[in-house]
Parts: sequence; C-alpha cells; structure tokens
Amino acid sequence: MSLPETPLEGTCDSNAPKKQMKLKHAGWGALRRFLNQKQGNDRPSQDTKPALSESDCAEESTSSGASSDSVRRVPTLNLLETCDNGAVPGAGGPFRKVTYTLPGWSVQVALRKREEGVVSVQDFLSARDSGVDNTGNVCLWPAEEALSCWVMQNQAKLEGKAVLELGAGLGVASFLLAANAKCSRIAVTDGNTKAAVNLRYNLGRMGNTWRTPSENLHADVLKWGDEEDSARACKDGTFDFILAADCTFFEAFHSELCETLKRLLKPRSQQEEGESGLAIFIAPSRGGSLQRFIERASACGLHCELQGDMGSQIEDAVVNAKNQHGNNFDEDLHHPKLMIVTHDSK
Repeated sequence: MSLPETPLEGTCDSNAPKKQMKLKHAGWGALRRFLNQKQGNDRPSQDTKPALSESDCAEESTSSGASSDSVRRVPTLNLLETCDNGAVPGAGGPFRKVTYTLPGWSVQVALRKREEGVVSVQDFLSARDSGVDNTGNVCLWPAEEALSCWVMQNQAKLEGKAVLELGAGLGVASFLLAANAKCSRIAVTDGNTKAAVNLRYNLGRMGNTWRTPSENLHADVLKWGDEEDSARACKDGTFDFILAADCTFFEAFHSELCETLKRLLKPRSQQEEGESGLAIFIAPSRGGSLQRFIERASACGLHCELQGDMGSQIEDAVVNAKNQHGNNFDEDLHHPKLMIVTHDSK
C-alpha cells in the first residue's frame, strides 16, 4: 500500500508523478519517527502514516497523511479468528505462521506474516525504492477483515469469476476466497515488492488447499498507474471483480488508482446485455478522503455507489466495536463503508 502525501489537484491525470518521488521524504520520515519512538520520544511524526510492526503501524491517519495523537484505538472488528502457530523461516523475517478463520465457515487459511515488533532498514529501503510501504504485510486492518467477511458472504457471486485484489497486504480476503470458491482466476497483488514476495510464498508454500485451481492463482506486484504492471495483470483479460480494502485515503494516488480500475475492470457495455465488472471497496470515511475519491473517480469516468448495508455479520461487529471501545470509536476512522465502482466501455 502506498504512503499518503499531499493530494493531487485537478481531474484524472494519467501522467501523475511516480510514486517513488512522492515517497522520498515520507519514507525517511517514517524511519525518523520509528527511531525517535525507540529513543523514548513517543510523539508521532506529522509526515507519514506507517511503520512496520503491529504497534508501529497502528497509528491512525487523516486523509492528508498526518498522524493522530494516539495509536490505533480500534485495531480489529473481531470478524476473524486468528491463531499463532509459531515461527516460520525465510529471508526478510522473522515471520510467524498465523491461521485465519471466519466464524461459520469451516475452511481456514494459514499465512506467513511478519512478526510483531520487528523492523529493518531493508523495509524502508524497499519502500523507498518501490514507492510503496510494507505495512500490509504486518498489520491486518479492520477494513480487510470486513472485506474478507463480505467475500465469504457473497462467494456465490464470485464463483466462476475473475477476481483481482489491489493493495492486498497479507491477502486474507483473496486467500479465503481461493480456499472456499472455484473462481476462474484470482490475482492477489500489492505495490510493495516484499509484500508481493510474501503473497507468492503464501500461495504455494503454506500447505493450504485451494478450490480455485492453483494454476489460476497468481500473486504479483501491481503498482497503481503502472502500465507494465497492469498489462501483466490483465494478460488473460479484464476482471469481473476487483477488491480493495482501505485504499481510498491515499489521496496522492487517487488518479493512479482510477486509471488502474479503468484498465483492469470489465467495462459496462452500452450495446450488449450482460454483467459489468464490479470493484468492491471497503473503507472508512477518513477525513473525507472517501468522498474525495468518489469525486475524482467521477471525473475519470467511473461510477461510484455507496451501499447502506454490508450484511448483518459486519454491521453487528461494528456495533460491538462501538460498545467495546466507547469514546475511542470514531465513526470517521473506524466504521468501514461499502462502495461499488463500475465504468462504461470505451
């Protein structure tokens, strides 16, 4: 997932600056903040959102990328059951083997996940070089929990379809789908190379059993707005469903995200009857960033529709989180919303 920066002005711009340039100061700001915290200065930096452990990546952000004065106050909606099964070897670690189960569903997935509380300079170098941070490889955000639940509730709609997940991090939603549904193909992607390497590892080396045929499962790097990455992702055609969790508050990359959707999402035909591709976004409002994405997407020729209900399991989890966390629960930050995006044929 990409580090936030100052929002771009104007309408959809396919010639937006490279993420690598946008990351330059933000990535090293994260390192500076991390080192300051380790030295006893716990005041968050104002120039970045992420770091790379459960505690260090847990800061909440406004849409401009400025951190709040507290750690992530609602770290989970408790939609998924997790179990730590011990250490897993591998370069770039240390890693843990964690199983994820959605209550009510028998199939679980085992994934390799970065160990809590560990960060390396290589993480920052990777983020600097690729322009995309590695927090999704460490933190399972509440929106990804909600997306995983939505996917399982709607797996009948996804059967036989081509599915892509953007900014997947650990890819829990995609891997649960692959284990429970027979899709025509599933591509799980992230813009960070380290996260993509771990996605490939989880795809083939964690002993999971997939209902979607393994030859139709792919894990790869996909940076929003990168033409080569997009071309590689859709070499077998556009996608019926695109999944994205908590991706709209990266306002500096709204244009690139819109361009990626237009390239990879099956268009809505104006001449022929049939189903159009649907992009399923689950994200909180985050200081109005969700609404500003809708405005940018509309300028790019996309159609966005906010849905009022994500299903009783997710809505009940939100209510329980409100009751559990009281005043620490912020509707703007902690209540994910469901948005469906489509686009017309060219």
